[in-house]
Amino acid sequence: MKIRLPGNITYCLLAACLLTLVSRLGAQGVYRFWGLTRQGGEHNSGTLFRLDSTGTQFTSSHQFLLSNPGASPYYTQLTAYNGKYYGVTVAGGSHNYGVIFEWDPATNVYTSKYNFSGDDVWFSYGSLTLLGNKFYGLANRGGNSGLGVLFEWDPATNVFTKKVHFDDASGHSPEGSLVVKSGKLYGMTRYGGVNFAGVIFEYDPATNTYTKKIDLDYATGSGPYGALTWKNGKFYGLTADGGSNGYGTIFSWDPVSNNYTTKFSFDGTRGKYPYGSLTLSNNKLYGMTTEGGSMDMGVLFEYDPAGGGVTAKVDFNGSNGRNPYGNLTATSGKLCGMTWMGGINNLGVLFEYDLTTSGLSRVTDFAQASNGSNPYGTLTWNGTSFYGLSTKGGSADAGVIFEWNPTNGNYQRKVDLNNAAGGALPEGNLVQAAGKLYGVTSKGGTSNKGILFEYDERTATFVTKINFDGSNGALPTGDLVWLDGKIYGWTREGGANDKGTIFSWDPATNTLTKKVDFSNSNGSYPARMPLLYNGKFYGTTSYGGQYEAGVLYEWDPVANSYTKKYEFEDQDGANPTGYLAVRGGKLYGMTTFGGVNSTGVIYEWNPATSAYAKKYDFEVTGMGVHPRAGLTLSRTGDTFYGMTRETNGNISFPGQEGPGVIFEWNPSTNLYTKKLDFDGSNGGLPTGNLTESGGKYYGMTNQGGNGPSFPGINYIVGGSGVVFEWDPATNGCIKKLDFAGTNGAYPTGNDLQRSQVPVAKGLPGSCVAYNAVVIDNTNNNRWVSITDADGNVVAEIKANGNNLGTVTAQVYVNNTNVREDSKHRLYLDRNITITPQVQPATPVELRLYITAGELQALKQASNSLGQPSGVVGIADIGAYKNNDGCSAAVSSLESLQLTGGELWNTDYVLRTTISSFSSFYFANKTQAEAPLPVQFISFTGRLNGADVLLDWKTASENNVKHYEVQRSVDGINYLSIGIVEAANTSGTHQYSYKDKNVSDLGYLRVYYRLSEIDNDNHFSYSKEVSISIPNQPNSIVFYPNPVAGQGQMRIIVSRGEKMQWRLFDNTGRIIKQGTANLVTGTNSVPVNLGGLAAGVYYIELKGETINKRIRLMKE
Repeated sequence: MKIRLPGNITYCLLAACLLTLVSRLGAQGVYRFWGLTRQGGEHNSGTLFRLDSTGTQFTSSHQFLLSNPGASPYYTQLTAYNGKYYGVTVAGGSHNYGVIFEWDPATNVYTSKYNFSGDDVWFSYGSLTLLGNKFYGLANRGGNSGLGVLFEWDPATNVFTKKVHFDDASGHSPEGSLVVKSGKLYGMTRYGGVNFAGVIFEYDPATNTYTKKIDLDYATGSGPYGALTWKNGKFYGLTADGGSNGYGTIFSWDPVSNNYTTKFSFDGTRGKYPYGSLTLSNNKLYGMTTEGGSMDMGVLFEYDPAGGGVTAKVDFNGSNGRNPYGNLTATSGKLCGMTWMGGINNLGVLFEYDLTTSGLSRVTDFAQASNGSNPYGTLTWNGTSFYGLSTKGGSADAGVIFEWNPTNGNYQRKVDLNNAAGGALPEGNLVQAAGKLYGVTSKGGTSNKGILFEYDERTATFVTKINFDGSNGALPTGDLVWLDGKIYGWTREGGANDKGTIFSWDPATNTLTKKVDFSNSNGSYPARMPLLYNGKFYGTTSYGGQYEAGVLYEWDPVANSYTKKYEFEDQDGANPTGYLAVRGGKLYGMTTFGGVNSTGVIYEWNPATSAYAKKYDFEVTGMGVHPRAGLTLSRTGDTFYGMTRETNGNISFPGQEGPGVIFEWNPSTNLYTKKLDFDGSNGGLPTGNLTESGGKYYGMTNQGGNGPSFPGINYIVGGSGVVFEWDPATNGCIKKLDFAGTNGAYPTGNDLQRSQVPVAKGLPGSCVAYNAVVIDNTNNNRWVSITDADGNVVAEIKANGNNLGTVTAQVYVNNTNVREDSKHRLYLDRNITITPQVQPATPVELRLYITAGELQALKQASNSLGQPSGVVGIADIGAYKNNDGCSAAVSSLESLQLTGGELWNTDYVLRTTISSFSSFYFANKTQAEAPLPVQFISFTGRLNGADVLLDWKTASENNVKHYEVQRSVDGINYLSIGIVEAANTSGTHQYSYKDKNVSDLGYLRVYYRLSEIDNDNHFSYSKEVSISIPNQPNSIVFYPNPVAGQGQMRIIVSRGEKMQWRLFDNTGRIIKQGTANLVTGTNSVPVNLGGLAAGVYYIELKGETINKRIRLMKE
């Protein structure tokens, strides 16, 4: 069997695919969109969200959170305060601009205290400086001019305050730290000032006064990174640039006389480009340069302020470390520090330098995940151990906090920054299988190589199922496919060749099996979800193959046979990154690069002949270029829709690429038509596919909209992305949602996945009312859903042209033993009551939803006589109705003819056609009908003048007392209007009853049923008969009557007129009154008796042709 699916087309030969793909079929059923964003959320590590099927009602379902948010501390040294340590990071946090954090070494508890954002400051490279009970620091960016700020942070109140806004004149872009002297703060900026070479400044917190003290210049030293060091009444410092050799300088500055003196210009031999600060020990100053020395890998130097000499004490050579950026920390005659690179792993070292012997000892080699890597910062001495930070490494490659004890040499990794054990940065899409959602993240997990996760939308439970470790794959960015009880997926890296893998995962055993290792020769870095076609997977890789431009491959999951089918080369298309689609037995896709214009192509490949054909070269002049996704087949199956990431090609200036287009391509005519230009406000840079819902197409863009911009993003249009709706009929595009960071950001290769919603749970032991819907001319010929507040489905109605007005629904869910009626029939633990404002004039279609658990309970139940329910599956269930309201009790019921039941997600839906609404119960079809003491052969009715004639024929009467004829004007509430005695003998019997003057009731439709009463006073109902009554001019009726609250006057007039009405109590006192402007035909005028005492009331109506008084009974 083949299933042809609009949207992202996939063909399956196996019924197991249906559960995942059925969401793309038909108009019936209630669906929602699920999506992922790569970033955003509380820790900017991605979100899982849902929308309704029209792209509204956003709900954040899961945020990928970090245990220690904050990443990449640079020139940071931990600062002690009240037994805890404080620092800053450059990245991580809710906006990826870094955080202020607190770490308690006693408990090893790390807490992110404050998130930097683009609205205040970002890129705080240095350390926090304590003055009193507040911390002060510098940020490289932010503030009024965007050129950095000096800030204050109160750890007691967590209040962050910008104190100084840097600008060109006063200095800007600081990357170092502040120092305290005499109650004031001193520091340097890297740029700005008169010479644009940085400044030295003073800040007085008491008066909030900033004073620029020195304008640096290139000749005497420029571009400082570090902090000032106090010695003998002067500050000493380093500049990373300038001086006589251009390699940086050592300088002194007297804050009293404001005299600045260059003390030494680095010459290369004794180092060049010092980034850190000077450290005082034994009246001499020590520091490090990032380059220079005999190996040009940096030096450790000594400067004697008394003699003015500089001595290179250690040449870093790689083995002992290289390229140090931080400061030295002095203790007990030794200097300790770190280098950014070098050592055994070339990831940096921690070293100790003995001032007495001038010997340097490498005490720890940094090693990525195990203990951190690439430290930029400076060690902090606590009296017995050193604490420090690495910029990279750890479980998330975002840095670590560590402790090193120089006495015993013990090194401990204490905290992994940005630890994402629960996954981070999801790229790709979700798959719905067995009632749950499955997906992957590109990062996070125990090895920071991604995870495979499960999300149960019924319980809102998120579970990590598999941690990728490199050997079984890494960087999973593709989509998952459900097939034959297993999930198949692709990783972009990892495996034997680190070029990606194909894997299968068995949810029953939680076993992941690597099936294929990609390589340079057979294709590397696989693109998105392959296409399942004729039992095999077809996909592409972005690189590899003979021309290193990617391949198209076939993989047979049964035989585990991988075959390279086509090798992409530049002119015919290169570097495919999106899906394949199928039409007419051929596969279609796009490449991101290659073709005549090097901007990508649309291609066709025939699996029967392996023939490849380039069909369209993307043009460079505003027609769309560089597609990153796949083609989506239109509902008609004649054309494809797609999107390109950018608009223009061969642009020399960034920012002019344009934010992409939506296009239509006809494979029969090869006609390409640009349909829509993204303009930034409605989104930009789409990297996913379009998803069809209700004849419209929905998607996400990577940028655009009104959301904030985050660091580390190559912006073309700004913003954090949008959800949009595109209507091909009108070519209108509506932005449905702005991603704003908190709700997600930058969907990358993520599509909106349309999936079946769960069945509403209800509240056990209670009747629960659900959201009312209105069915009128705008929707009376399409399916209208009734759902709970969370969007889970109760029922669907297709009114077939009937205007039902306001429709309400209630559900009772049983919380005791399976219910049994007086005839020992068993019923499902759910009954549904649906009440329209107006009953239908013609039959309507109805879909009623039940849960798998409720069906299972009925299957396993036995009645009080020990008889089983006889229910084996959904095919055995019938829906029955009566006129009871929502109730736990079950009375005798009327059977409905069902058209069938089917699986819905992991629950069930029952389909039927009805002539009126009421309460619906569910039981075994055979069991519920067998005990009836009479067989109704027929029951009919017809209008005869003003009367209704009812006829019925029975057989096999046994223990029947009589027939009670009942009439209803709304199809729900029935009144007894007559009794017909039963023959109560074998054979067939014919009965009739005349209901006189029915047209005088003023209703357009009335309903009848028979209640068969046994001699033991049990009863059962016949089917319903509905009779249409022609319009009667000046017909007036009030319903319901009796009335409990809101009632309606139905008035039929032959021409329009104004009517006045008054409501009297039984003493003649006017209770309420009003007017209505009646139109020709049927009118409905509401009257609310809610709040009135029970009793008899009268309503009087007067108009040009109306004069009537109606008696009402208030319940």
